[in-house]
Amino acid sequence: MDNLIGELEAVCSSAQAKLLLAAPFIKAPVLARLLGRTSLHAEVCVVTRWRPQEIKAGVSDIEIWDLLRERPRTALMLRHDLHAKYYRGDDQCLVGSANLTGAALGLSRAPNLELLVPVAPNHPGLEDFEQRLLAGAVAVDDHIVDLTQAAVDMLPELFALDEDQPPGTLDVGGGAVLGPETWVPTLRQPEDLFIAYAGHVETLSGASQRAAASDLAVLQIPSGLDEPTFDVCVGAALMRMPIVVAVDGFVIEPRRFGEMRDLLTRLRGPSTSSDREWQVVFRWIMHFLPQRFEYRRPHYSELISRR
Repeated sequence: MDNLIGELEAVCSSAQAKLLLAAPFIKAPVLARLLGRTSLHAEVCVVTRWRPQEIKAGVSDIEIWDLLRERPRTALMLRHDLHAKYYRGDDQCLVGSANLTGAALGLSRAPNLELLVPVAPNHPGLEDFEQRLLAGAVAVDDHIVDLTQAAVDMLPELFALDEDQPPGTLDVGGGAVLGPETWVPTLRQPEDLFIAYAGHVETLSGASQRAAASDLAVLQIPSGLDEPTFDVCVGAALMRMPIVVAVDGFVIEPRRFGEMRDLLTRLRGPSTSSDREWQVVFRWIMHFLPQRFEYRRPHYSELISRR
């Protein structure tokens, strides 16, 4: 396909009921061009990943929120581990390698060699892919935008990132990396996360080393940060995880710890470790998101709520 932008515009123009655009990297001018070809009557869902280091490097734009927030029937979702490039308008679908960037779609002076191919909407696996895509995604709001922008602002200037394997991503090695759908942190003491990140693992127990490696592999924090910047980036990453976002929504009203444990049980399924999991989640959000959450003990009851 030589005219990738034309093919993608045709998919957008064809969407009368629903348009789904999923790509790790999205630049605002490209998205604006595609939205300009899309009916205002169509429901639009845009899914991207917004790692702060990628926004800092200029391969993705946080400004797409301004394009989408006021548009009717439109949602912006974040999926922390997104790598697929998937575009469907009603019964037309394209999949391939091209992000929604000028270089990927042949709009720059030095375009990439990319591929988008049409796939039948009833192709086996597409429905399952869309369900999995959205199950692990969280809806963007102003708070997530502010957290992400704060992390971007604190990062040092980074060199250009490769779209498939961004330099600056910490390689912790070993062990299975979990997806975001039901992820909760496993390292019991969140202050130990920076110790592991900085490479001082000899001060940690073997169990803490393994837990930190697993959590860092999920969070994908760029290497070489000082501790304050690291903490802000971890906080921004936590707010891209569905369970943390569910906790955030649940504690708009003050909640007792028993209610929080029951929430995790509903989200992750019956588990004998629900008490421990909530204790770890609580420690993490209080450590990395202290401006978001408040802990009180009135009348010997433990309560957590939003500030």
